[in-house]
Amino acid sequence: MSALLDSQALTLRADGRTLLNALDWRLEAGQCWAVIGRNGAGKSTLLRTLAGLRAAEDGRIQLAGRALADWPLAARARQLGYLPQSWRDAFACQVLDALLIARHPHRQG
Repeated sequence: MSALLDSQALTLRADGRTLLNALDWRLEAGQCWAVIGRNGAGKSTLLRTLAGLRAAEDGRIQLAGRALADWPLAARARQLGYLPQSWRDAFACQVLDALLIARHPHRQG
């Protein structure tokens, strides 16, 4: 059985620093993970990369056994979401509205 989300040899760099080097990781059904570390350690960079919002310098990410880059955007959005810690909202919407907007990929039609 394939993992829900996994990485193989994932390497991330920013500002000339290596944040992760060859990370092999799997998220299985029923698991709950936390990413912790000091400011600037690369937590947000890792999460953005796992969500497909940022390219990795090296390695591979798979969603349900399929390369993340091979998923059509709408299909990927139905499987994977990302909500950053701080969010600049140009429309000043309420939490419920933000959640409903995130449901857009699930609409029929």
